[in-house]
Amino acid sequence: MRFWLWCFILLLSGPLVAQSIDTLQLDGVVIQALRHSEDRIQVQIDSTVLIQFPASTISEVLQQQSNIFIKTYGASSSATTSIRGGSASHTLVLWNGLPIQNTMLGQSDFSLLPSALFDEVELELGGNGAVWGSAAIGGAIHLNNQVQENNTIQLRSTLGSFGLRHHSLQSSFTKSNWTSAIKIWRQRAKNDFPYQLSGSAEQKRQIHADFEQWGVLQENQFKVNNKFTLNWNNWYQTTDREIPPTTTQNESVATQEDESFRTALSAKWLLNQTVWQARVGLFWEQLNFFDLGIDSRSTILTAISELEGKRFLKNHTFNWGINFTRLQAETGGYAFDALQNRLAFFVGYEWQWHNWNVNIALRQERVESDFVPFTPSLKIQYAPFEQLLISGNIARVFRLPTFNDLYWEIGGNPDLKPELGWNQELAVHWKQKSWSFSVTGFNRHLNNRILWQPLENSFNWSPQNVDQVWSRGVEVRLNGQLQLQKWNILWSNGYDYVHSTVQKAEDTVLLGKQLIYTPEHQFFSSINIRWQHWQLNYNHRITGRVLIQARNPKYLQGYQLGYLSAGYDWKLSSFSGNILFKVNNLWNTNYRIIDRRPMPLQHYEFSFLIKI
Repeated sequence: MRFWLWCFILLLSGPLVAQSIDTLQLDGVVIQALRHSEDRIQVQIDSTVLIQFPASTISEVLQQQSNIFIKTYGASSSATTSIRGGSASHTLVLWNGLPIQNTMLGQSDFSLLPSALFDEVELELGGNGAVWGSAAIGGAIHLNNQVQENNTIQLRSTLGSFGLRHHSLQSSFTKSNWTSAIKIWRQRAKNDFPYQLSGSAEQKRQIHADFEQWGVLQENQFKVNNKFTLNWNNWYQTTDREIPPTTTQNESVATQEDESFRTALSAKWLLNQTVWQARVGLFWEQLNFFDLGIDSRSTILTAISELEGKRFLKNHTFNWGINFTRLQAETGGYAFDALQNRLAFFVGYEWQWHNWNVNIALRQERVESDFVPFTPSLKIQYAPFEQLLISGNIARVFRLPTFNDLYWEIGGNPDLKPELGWNQELAVHWKQKSWSFSVTGFNRHLNNRILWQPLENSFNWSPQNVDQVWSRGVEVRLNGQLQLQKWNILWSNGYDYVHSTVQKAEDTVLLGKQLIYTPEHQFFSSINIRWQHWQLNYNHRITGRVLIQARNPKYLQGYQLGYLSAGYDWKLSSFSGNILFKVNNLWNTNYRIIDRRPMPLQHYEFSFLIKI
């Protein structure tokens, strides 16, 4: 399988890469991606920031550059998200506008997403199910590739602690209306870091934690004319990793192999005052897990086709579209090959008048022969004067049961209902020339939460719609910039309070308790100092304690982490590049994010980039 995929991708790289862009320049008018609105994006991480994470994953980028709580099992191990008190399956992940969640699990493993592949990472907080559909409850993460119309070659090597080795090659080529590029990378790590047992000075070393990954991302863009653009993207990667033992185990022999191939073709064109976009995607994934007496293999195939339009009429903007998704999965845990067809219709309307902006979105989905509850949203913004913006949002959100929830042979429940709820948000933004301040309050009730629990008079577990969860909180942001001659200083601070509790449950012990692995308090701060060709960055994060066991409450203690990096941009004749040195866990904190899963103490990375 890997051989023919590799051959196929190499054949595609004739001229070499570029991908579906977020904006198009058509007849002097900037047309943004049709459902993608900048006012919905709370965190935007562009290429100037991503270059500081050459051998990292998206989970590490988000952990240091956003307010997202990343639940990771350790270095190179599985990593998922929790946004505004939601679970991992409440975060939608989109690659250039197409969802890439694992159909069987209903979530994404961010440790499998190399940061070097993407030109931009955007975080959209709050429920937006009317726009994106299932799973956009806590928020959506957009992984975008953007066209670089030039002829370049980039080579990068990164060496780090615990056997980290990362090497990548990027090349782009532009000729006439064609732009093509390719990114190839390979990474290895032993992850044999030392760690301390909780409450003890004894130091142990992580074992059976080798990680190896390689892949290729190939992109093409063809501008037919000023009003028509075609993009074709192909992304293949394979990952082999050992699953280390917990702190209470002496050894582990478990391993996991992840392999995927994603191809997407999109077209954008301008017709009169209407922008049209058509996209088709075909995603193939394979996950193989091995342990003593366990040989679990699964294959997932996803086909997506979508057509949408956006029309501009003075102060009015109309958006509409249709999406068809076909999901298929095969695994030994199912009695049969699972198949599901989804059809969705969505419309949107935006009205701008003086200092007011009103945005309405409506969505209706059909899964096989059943209709998903109608999903509306309403957002209103008012700017009484230039510096102040007040916005409010109310939206219905939902999450469809995963394939494992529905079809697992022992315990699967085909009668599950979608998780369904309402999300409200109120925000105040104040912006001056060199600084900005914002306060956002959010509130969400989610019914029919799906939980796996033991069946009565049985050793088997089954998912049930059992709980109602109430998530509410406040997010505070303070950002600024200072320019002093050749010095440029950027700084940002944030504090999040998230209270996410069970309101209704069959198990009354859970009532009123905070959800497990959901910190109530998080604080993060960063400063970026630039002087001529030098750059210094420091990120600090404080995470409060988390509940890990509701019955007979048990907590993981809070922790503080620091990240320091120093870089130098150099240029010599027709060559240029960057040298980067990073210190992770600067304060050598002994901490856990997941119980019994150790995290590395202070460790280092050195990276060298050359551009031709």
